[in-house]
Amino acid sequence: MDRFIYLPEFRVVICKECEPYKLDRTERRRIADEIAEVNGLIGNEEALRRWEFPFPPPTSSPVEGLAKPKIGGFQCSLGVGGLGCNTNKGGRGKKYPVNPDGNTPWRTGVKCQRFFIQGAKSGYFEVQATDPEQIPSRAQIRSRIDQFKAAKHKMEAAFRAVEAKEHREIKEFNEARESNP
Repeated sequence: MDRFIYLPEFRVVICKECEPYKLDRTERRRIADEIAEVNGLIGNEEALRRWEFPFPPPTSSPVEGLAKPKIGGFQCSLGVGGLGCNTNKGGRGKKYPVNPDGNTPWRTGVKCQRFFIQGAKSGYFEVQATDPEQIPSRAQIRSRIDQFKAAKHKMEAAFRAVEAKEHREIKEFNEARESNP
């Protein structure tokens, strides 16, 4: 297994070269047999889908063997969204709106990696956070979620009040048909 890195904490084997098409059939078969002997690997995509994959915490350093971390990801600050990575494939860079008071529901410039290119558990995860203060604590996340829920309830109450007022008012298209107060 000189071409591979085995990560038992994640139950995966990562190819160092990642060019299996350059290998002949017997070499690929030998490698597949060698990997099949490793105990504890995720067997197939269905097993991966059912398993609670242990992504590393945001304070961890990049996972050895994976692609170099991408810089420029977005992390939801409310704790309800996931991590998105800006993977602009050429052309002009997308200009994102800048909120002058800095009160946006996401953090920018997040460094991110991913284990799988497609399929189950192919999302990005944050690594190597530059400033531990930048990572919100569980209490901060909970506070932001509570603020969001309170604002949502306030808006819903305002909408219900407006709808109730509209139902109380009698509206006719023709003024002559309107009722007298």
